[in-house]
Amino acid sequence: MKLLDRIFGWLLVVLVALHCVGTFYFHALLSPIFVQSLSGGIAGFLVAALNLLRAGRPLDRPVAILATVGALAWVAIGILFGVSIGNPLDPRGLAHAVVALALVAFGVRTLASARPGVA
Repeated sequence: MKLLDRIFGWLLVVLVALHCVGTFYFHALLSPIFVQSLSGGIAGFLVAALNLLRAGRPLDRPVAILATVGALAWVAIGILFGVSIGNPLDPRGLAHAVVALALVAFGVRTLASARPGVA
């Protein structure tokens, strides 16, 4: 399970990297939408990094809480992206939502096994 947890963490890294490449490809450099999109990419990398850290520290409850909340927010962002473009089943947003949902499940599993007060 730990390997699968890390695989989903790295899948989120890949999806966010593709998002960032798309930002540079589809938006004018330094336009408002470019900056907004790039900031979303940075946030995605942070969510992925927190989840990879959580996967390596199964007893660290504070990291597990932050990673799980971040992944849950990323699920919402993936869904809201699809809704905002008029296609909730768009593979771009849906892929982010599905991968992040798996990370939420792994995070809940970590929280269930982590001891309270361990940092």
